[in-house]
Amino acid sequence: MANSVKTEQRAFILLLLVLIAVGVYLIHPFLQTLILSGVFTVLFYPIHQKFLNWTKQRANVAATLSVTTVILFIFLPIAILLTLVATQMASLVTAGNFSITQSSIAGLVTAVQQKITFFAAKFEYLSGFNFDLVPLLQQAMSRLAQILAKYSPSVLAGTANFILHFFIMIIVLFYLFRDGRDFLGTLIRLSPVKDQYEQRLAREIRDTIYGVFYGNFLTGLAQAALATAGYYFAGIEAYLVWGAVTFFMSFLPMLGTGAVIAPLVLVLFIQGHNKQAIFLAAYGAVVISSVDNLLRPVLIRSNMHQLVLFLSIFGGLAVFGPIGILLGPMLLAMLTATIRIYAKDFASVNLGEKKPS
Repeated sequence: MANSVKTEQRAFILLLLVLIAVGVYLIHPFLQTLILSGVFTVLFYPIHQKFLNWTKQRANVAATLSVTTVILFIFLPIAILLTLVATQMASLVTAGNFSITQSSIAGLVTAVQQKITFFAAKFEYLSGFNFDLVPLLQQAMSRLAQILAKYSPSVLAGTANFILHFFIMIIVLFYLFRDGRDFLGTLIRLSPVKDQYEQRLAREIRDTIYGVFYGNFLTGLAQAALATAGYYFAGIEAYLVWGAVTFFMSFLPMLGTGAVIAPLVLVLFIQGHNKQAIFLAAYGAVVISSVDNLLRPVLIRSNMHQLVLFLSIFGGLAVFGPIGILLGPMLLAMLTATIRIYAKDFASVNLGEKKPS
């Protein structure tokens, strides 16, 4: 009799695992969308709670207001900014209308190549050294033109896919805001791991999301905004484009925003704009770099060491693509929390964990 019960349990568990695998397979095309939805839910949940209080616990109304807030504060500004950057990038090197075709891309790359080749030749002339930059740059730009021409049709084809994922994200956000706490409670009750451990893991993931978003994303955004203003006053062409590049470079330790500012200062000197070059160099050293030192330590809330956080971000990018900037830290946050739980509860070692907030 006992063997029969064990056999039934094993068969049921096997069936459950197979069905879970089938379920994951069905939703895996939207896995990144689901992860992003969860991240935005965590980030905006304090606002959702205020909406709940304001609407007197009307869950549907509060969830609708929360989703609208995410769209207004995240998606709409990003869409506007990307449009402005793309427009400015196109107007920098082409005249007239900009369309994504193979011929226009070839002309775009050719114009960029001419500008870069001109500055490379001028740099070699002023420095007195022959670095053979011109042929190297010409080969690189030719290769870039081939890549862009090859993948440009997929950009257009991906528009419909993007709209589908955006629609799914909106629906998922609504239900996560409305029922997310119940979903999490159900998972904690069903899991065989102790509830206290699961709660600590959930808290660690929450703090990591806050740390990556506030400590890195907002710090980089502040630096990019200040840098864009500096580029504008220094007379840099396509200041929005360089501001966007500065944002992405702000995630790199040691190099950071200086990897963008220093070459621009050098270009200004080469062009003979000495006052603008001195202004941009001083502005970058005093204003832009100080933002990183002031904001990042205050905003980061994760227990992860900065080296681990750095490796998790770029390791996540390498393994998972763009979503890895969030998924990588989340996975290593779970590992970090698990190590701390083992150290404290099983090895009696205190690793200096922060108090829960």
